[in-house]
Amino acid sequence: MKKKEKKILNENRMLKKRVIGECAWAMRFPVFFEALVTVITAIFGVLISDTLGQFADAAFELNLDMGIENAAILGGCLLLVVVVVPLVGMFSDFLMLKEALSH
Repeated sequence: MKKKEKKILNENRMLKKRVIGECAWAMRFPVFFEALVTVITAIFGVLISDTLGQFADAAFELNLDMGIENAAILGGCLLLVVVVVPLVGMFSDFLMLKEALSH
């Protein structure tokens, strides 16, 4: 290879490395929020399953007070999963679009 071709290849590698670094820097917050959404969804899934089990136990024992308490917890968890988690996901998508357009 000629000296000029080696220089061009080296410049291409440096440019590629710089572009990948800029993309990684631009996507740092969206990736964090997507991971946060995944973790929150998993945590609430476990919490909902546990609450449903306690609710079923209360129903079999005919314990109305414990059943109402578990129903309230279940309703709150479902509300968070249905409203809050998608809002965080939408915020993540907004940040990703904003960073992609600025890049």
